Amino acid sequence: MKKIGILKAMRLCGAYEKMNAEERCSLQARRLKELVEYARKNSPFYQRLYRDVPKRKSVEEIWEGEQIPGVSDIVRFAPSACNSQPWYVKNDGEISVYRYKKPGKRGIMPTDKVSFYNRIDIGIFICFMDICLGHNGVGFEKTLYSDAGDDKELVLNAKYRLCI
Repeated sequence: MKKIGILKAMRLCGAYEKMNAEERCSLQARRLKELVEYARKNSPFYQRLYRDVPKRKSVEEIWEGEQIPGVSDIVRFAPSACNSQPWYVKNDGEISVYRYKKPGKRGIMPTDKVSFYNRIDIGIFICFMDICLGHNGVGFEKTLYSDAGDDKELVLNAKYRLCI
C-alpha cells in the first residue's frame, strides 16, 4: 500500500476543502512543524545550521541590563550582512538600540560599505524586536532616530518605552 501524507489524503476525500481558513492554516502549521522536526533529526544541512548557531553573539554580548524572556534571547538571531551583528541593546527602564561598531574591526566587508550594510542590519534587528515584543504581549512605544552612518562606536537608532 502506498503511503500518502495527511494533506493529500484530506484533499482526496474532500475534507480539506470543507475546512475553513483557520483550520487549514492550523493543519498546515502542524505539518510544517512535523517537517521541521524531521529535518532537524535527519538533514545534514539542518544539523550544520544548528551546529553553527554559536557563531551568533551571546545575549550577554549584545544586551546590557535586565533581559526580557522571549525577546533578548531571540532577537540575537536577526540576520546581518556578513554576520556582522552590529547591534547593542541597553535596558535601563527604557530599551535603547544602538548600531555598534567594534573599533578596528570590519570583517570581510569593504570598509566603505560597512556603515551602509550595518544600518540595514539595524532596521532588520528593530523589526525582530517589534515582532518579539508583540509576540510576548509586551506593549511598547517606539521612537526611531536618524543614523547618518557616522563612524562612531555606538549610534542610537531606536528607543522603546515598554507599556507593561
